[in-house]
Amino acid sequence: EEMVGLARRVGGKIADMRFVFGGREVQLTASLGIALYPTHATSSEEIIARADSAMYQAKLSGKNRWAVFGSAKLH
Repeated sequence: EEMVGLARRVGGKIADMRFVFGGREVQLTASLGIALYPTHATSSEEIIARADSAMYQAKLSGKNRWAVFGSAKLH
């Protein structure tokens, strides 16, 4: 539950930010992948690889999404 709240807050903060480039306002969004130690991996390399895999699963479902490694649910 804590990671769900954190992912929502991070995604929301990024989406709330506004930038101006070349006189045009640009809104950013982020796709996040979550992997937990030691649930999903026990080394830093494994954690990064599994978080990366989860991020690409989130990206496949659209913009401004997040996913937990090994979960079928996308947010």
